[in-house]
Amino acid sequence: PEIHACNAVETCKKPGKSAYPPAEVVTAATTDFEKREPEIAALMSKVTFTDEQMSETLAWQDSKKASADESAVHFLTTYKTIWADWLSPEAKEKLAAVLK
Repeated sequence: PEIHACNAVETCKKPGKSAYPPAEVVTAATTDFEKREPEIAALMSKVTFTDEQMSETLAWQDSKKASADESAVHFLTTYKTIWADWLSPEAKEKLAAVLK
């Protein structure tokens, strides 16, 4: 617990390795963004995945020395049942063509 407190401060004198304690992650958007980008705001309101899914994706990225784009493709091909409900039928069709 002490190392977490130190790591959370930019001026930590002795930062150290630690597992991150569990923390809720939320998606937030301004009203201006929602008005300007309603389709993206609607998509982001649906995005959800587990810590395990994120950890697996990041571990895959590290083990393969993959780029962020390659990791995104890995997530999309591995977790289709997770993200499929986030998209409109038209967007799913476009993405399916790209992932072939």
